[in-house]
Amino acid sequence: MLNPNVDQVTLYPPEINALLDGRPLGYFTRETMKGDEQVGVCLPSVPTDALILALRDLCAREPAVRAGYLVEVHRGADDSDVFLLLTLVVTKGNDERLVQLTTLKLSSLSPPLELPLTMTCVAPDATLPALCHHGIQFYGT
Repeated sequence: MLNPNVDQVTLYPPEINALLDGRPLGYFTRETMKGDEQVGVCLPSVPTDALILALRDLCAREPAVRAGYLVEVHRGADDSDVFLLLTLVVTKGNDERLVQLTTLKLSSLSPPLELPLTMTCVAPDATLPALCHHGIQFYGT
């Protein structure tokens, strides 16, 4: 725990190593999408090769990850809010750790992403969101 009296932030070993090496941790915020929100989805329209390589590497080292999907999402009144949605199928109890490790991994991505990235985790026994089928599956079967 880093200053457990104030922030109560759990740091995982790779994050501690990054701090000791002077590397950035990256950051993330939480967002809740409305279940009935209408969005447009498609294959990513921006280069994602570096992102996919980094994600495959991370997923291959994490036994909690079963599959990974990447899709471009358009939302808003005029579809002007555009972002990449990363969905990881992760075993129960590993969501927070995988979000933090993914954030750390992507903080040093080169070249940087052209679109913002939103991430969600789904349990292996849950129904995969239908929008995942409109993008690419970069990891798992």
